[in-house]
Amino acid sequence: MLRMIPELCLSPAAAARVGRHMLVILACSAMLFANAGGAKAGGQDLERLHSLFQASSSNMPKPLLEGRQYIDQQQWARAIEKLRDYLKDYDTDKNVDAALYWLAFAERKLAKLEGLQDAARQLERLQEQFSKSSWIKDAQALQIEIAGMLGKDVEGAINTRDEEIKIIALQSLFQKDPASAIPYVTEALKPGSKASKSYKENAVALLVRYGGAQAAPLINDIAHNQSDPEMREIAIRWIVQSGGAQALDTLIQFYDTDKSVELRESILHWIAQQPGDKALAKLVQVAKSDPSKELRDAAIHWISQRSSPQGTAMLIELYDAEKDREVKETILHWIAQRRDEQALNKLVEVAKNDPSTELRLAAIHWIAQRGGDSAFDMLLRLYDTERNNEVKESILHWMAERSRSSSATPAMRDAARKKLMEAARSDASNDVRETAIHWLSEVPGGDGLTLLIQLYDAEKNKDVKESILHWIGQRRDEAALNKLVEVAKSDASTELREAAIHWVAQRGGDSAFDLLMRLYDTERNNDVKGAILHWIAERSRSSSATPAMRDAARKKLMDAARGDASTDARESAIHWLSELPGADGLTLLIQLYDAERSNNVKESILHWIAQRQTPEAMAKLAEVAKNDPSRDLRESAIHWMVEHRGSEGVDALIQLYDSEKDQNVKESILHWLGQRAATPQAEGSPQKRALRKLVEVAKSDANVELRKQAVHWLGQSRDPEAKKFIEDILK
Repeated sequence: MLRMIPELCLSPAAAARVGRHMLVILACSAMLFANAGGAKAGGQDLERLHSLFQASSSNMPKPLLEGRQYIDQQQWARAIEKLRDYLKDYDTDKNVDAALYWLAFAERKLAKLEGLQDAARQLERLQEQFSKSSWIKDAQALQIEIAGMLGKDVEGAINTRDEEIKIIALQSLFQKDPASAIPYVTEALKPGSKASKSYKENAVALLVRYGGAQAAPLINDIAHNQSDPEMREIAIRWIVQSGGAQALDTLIQFYDTDKSVELRESILHWIAQQPGDKALAKLVQVAKSDPSKELRDAAIHWISQRSSPQGTAMLIELYDAEKDREVKETILHWIAQRRDEQALNKLVEVAKNDPSTELRLAAIHWIAQRGGDSAFDMLLRLYDTERNNEVKESILHWMAERSRSSSATPAMRDAARKKLMEAARSDASNDVRETAIHWLSEVPGGDGLTLLIQLYDAEKNKDVKESILHWIGQRRDEAALNKLVEVAKSDASTELREAAIHWVAQRGGDSAFDLLMRLYDTERNNDVKGAILHWIAERSRSSSATPAMRDAARKKLMDAARGDASTDARESAIHWLSELPGADGLTLLIQLYDAERSNNVKESILHWIAQRQTPEAMAKLAEVAKNDPSRDLRESAIHWMVEHRGSEGVDALIQLYDSEKDQNVKESILHWLGQRAATPQAEGSPQKRALRKLVEVAKSDANVELRKQAVHWLGQSRDPEAKKFIEDILK
């Protein structure tokens, strides 16, 4: 890595683009580019020296360690003494190459003729004896600088291919003879030059730093005609800094004629640094009318940085004249950074009256950001006179911030909570009320819950009460749970009781589950019982529930399905049992069916058995269809077999018909066979088998009524075979 040469001048933009070695070589002149920052001589090399020595300091010779410390302290003479001792006594040590470099570096710092001559010898020795050393590049750079200080020719190095060395050689030549160096810069900037962009920029930086009056024509040409904005920026700054009273006119001229937005933004910055009304007037002109929004924003920023009241007045004038909402929002931002009364008054005016809701909201934001009692009082008054719900909700947001802020006074927190309570209780808009309720729920500790419970108990609007329950449900403390249970048990509104049950269930865990079980046991309202069963069912199949909880939930569902006084509740429990995964649900449904006495309930169970569509479920349907004492239930089972088994159900229906004794059931089977035989189908299909069974019954069944039924369904069929059968009968 090359060492730092502090005298070399480089633009900040150019510095950002140079390579690893160039970043170490080049540092800006504090005179010309103060904003680029500075570094101590050899700063990055010192870091390298620290890193090198720290890695092996435990066994490093004492003179070398002491030499390092003196270099750190910039005590060059003592460093030279210690490094010479080291090189004399430890000439085979592994760090000799580094010591040779740092000895030459310290001698260059003392800048005595004898020392410079010795430094040149040490660097020659380093390059001869340690040709593969990592310090070679640094040595070459330092060698060129010392050669220039000794009055030796460095122009040859400018023609090398190594750009880092070329820049150092060019610097040395500028320091020795600017007139001889200027032509090299001129050559590098000519059209068709093969010099790299970074070399050109660094060459221009040197020209500006060292060229003096004789460089002025070339610098002017660069400023006006160079295509590279960074090089033009370097040149323009030099012209401005050397332009005296004419600097502002020069900047304005460059701004008005240049096309680069990036460079014009830099020029705006320099204009802003100029005192007086003329600079301010130019900034205002740009802020009002420049086609570039980016430059308008930049001008507004620089106007805002003026500390006089005139700056606030200018920003207000710009705001009032501006049409673009985004630009107006930018101006509001900068008005808000002003701490004077005029700025606050403008924010209040915008918050009250601006046609744009977005800008009103922005103004309210900035009023709130000012903090303090006056801004808070202003927000309170704004709320009381406001009619726009969106704006009111924004003000409530900032009220809420104060209601829980540790930096707010107790009186301010109390006033903010009071305003939120007023809005939650009585604002004409439900949306605004619900927003206030939300912010009350954010009040820390038990205070927020206390306020929510007070609101709930006093509220008449069911929708608002449901919103309050929602926020109570978000609280994890015992008092919130107790309120939810109270509502679930005894609220006059079924919908609110169901909402409370929902939030109890959402808490999860054993305690919430036990509460649901106890609530069910004491409940009389069937809708509420249905809601509780829903959440018990959730636990019965939840992978997050414990096995004991799942078993208890299933038992409760079975108990409800078997013995609840309400048929609706029983059917609800049956439904949830049917949702149990795997074979468990079907097993429980079959147990329920076999033990049940109510045909209505049994019919409901058959429905849910049929939804399983498994062989076991179909077997149960077939069993009921064959053997159940209830004709209605047998017909219901037949219906579900057909609905869910599709073509497979045809064979089952035929078998049922042949074994059935009850005429009404047989008529029901014929009905379903008729549905299957309604459309023409291919030979061997289930539909064709249904058709032929109807033909068989129509021809030979001992029961005349059943034969008539079969003929009826054949007459409904569009199958050609059915049509032929009917024609033969007619003949």
